[in-house]
Amino acid sequence: MKPYSAPVYNKQSPQHSEDIPSLKPFLKILPAEPRTSNQKQEYASVDELKTIIHQLRGKKFMLDCGHKITFGYFLGNDIIIRNGKDIKITCTDCGY
Repeated sequence: MKPYSAPVYNKQSPQHSEDIPSLKPFLKILPAEPRTSNQKQEYASVDELKTIIHQLRGKKFMLDCGHKITFGYFLGNDIIIRNGKDIKITCTDCGY
């Protein structure tokens, strides 16, 4: 049996996305700021979100992954919020 060796990628390899012309239009960086003044008014500041989270200080919750979190506790878990039709909240250990 032959030992496993990892594939070697070089600049001539078609594995690199910058070498594949069909992917170049999809690799654009999207702007962080809303483009119109109407869109700017739709978004609240990050300070409002921090205020909401600060109101949870000291409260304990069970996460979707089965782990627990206590907000504002120095040994508390970090969380990942998956936004979408069904919101999922997991700890970082289970989220990646």
